[in-house]
Amino acid sequence: MGRAATPSIGLGNIGRKLSRTVGVAVTTTIAWVFGFATAGVLVYLAMGLYTGESMFASPILLLDPADVSRPVGLSFAGMTGAYIAVGTAAGVMLVLAMSMMFNSGMRKLGLLAMVGWSGLWAYNAVLMVIAGWKNGAWTGDQRVLAAALVLVAVVGCMLHRMIRCWRVRVSM
Repeated sequence: MGRAATPSIGLGNIGRKLSRTVGVAVTTTIAWVFGFATAGVLVYLAMGLYTGESMFASPILLLDPADVSRPVGLSFAGMTGAYIAVGTAAGVMLVLAMSMMFNSGMRKLGLLAMVGWSGLWAYNAVLMVIAGWKNGAWTGDQRVLAAALVLVAVVGCMLHRMIRCWRVRVSM
């Protein structure tokens, strides 16, 4: 006994394409918001270093001024640190543009760099959460915990975007 053929009008395929398009659009929006926000924070920190208002700057200190650790890759000191922060901000904007390119190799490089950049932020935030976790309870500021959760979610979005956009064939 065979199964009776069921009529198909192709809505399943359209639904999958629409779902994929919406997913990529949402994660791309998150990528651009994250990129602009982190670049803006770096330029703000660089201005403080350049004018001499501060000798050491880190975006983590904006979140928790009591933190005395030096975050990995997100610590800047002196005039040289100001230049490095501005260069990093420009690099983030370049990587965002690369992640949207038609050229497959450049797009893949941009996607990987955005995953790495968001991973660096999430790694430092998780280290702050670990440092604030004492005797089985959170003793730090609630903003730090919330920011760490958001940054881990951003890494997930960047990974999703990379997976979805890795093999996209662009045609004009």
